[in-house]
Amino acid sequence: MIKRYLFIGLLIISAAAILVSLKGQVTGMVVQEENLLLGYCPSMESKAREISGLNQGIEILPQESTADVLNSLKTGEIDLALVGRIAKASELQDATQRRIGSGYTLIREKKMFILKEELELMVVHTALDSDIAESLLPGSEIIYHGSVEEAIQRGIGQAVLISWDNFREEMELLVVMDGKLKAKEFRIPVLYSLNYDLGQITTR
Repeated sequence: MIKRYLFIGLLIISAAAILVSLKGQVTGMVVQEENLLLGYCPSMESKAREISGLNQGIEILPQESTADVLNSLKTGEIDLALVGRIAKASELQDATQRRIGSGYTLIREKKMFILKEELELMVVHTALDSDIAESLLPGSEIIYHGSVEEAIQRGIGQAVLISWDNFREEMELLVVMDGKLKAKEFRIPVLYSLNYDLGQITTR
């Protein structure tokens, strides 16, 4: 009879373990949920704090760069990654992605870093409306084209301003630095995860 009760008790504990829907563990008969750990790059600090404030059970971890955040996700050191650009397949595979909002960025033939104040020295091609382009690039010489394809074809050797919706994996970024951080107006908050439903995360 004692063996029978022990067997039933083990079945109950096993059933409790199956019911854990988030990262968690079973101690005795109590299911204890662990917080999800969200790693973020420096330019996404304010967005990371906002997400943590809106979602109970999400802790945040600052990291040095986007590459560090994506690597930490791959190795399982964090559960969620928040970065300021779209990751390439070579950096992160089999992950779900959620873009938070929309925005614009600069691309060119080869990846390059420049200071924000150096934008005025650039010739930038775009198919965006002039009010958008001029608000992002005050003082820059802007050449307008009738389509994104034309702007890229004619301007990729210099710089092209596009929507993140038009960004493709093969494109290279012209990264604008605002001091030691990447200029936020050319970034887009993107969440990544390997195991968790990003649709359940509340954002603004």
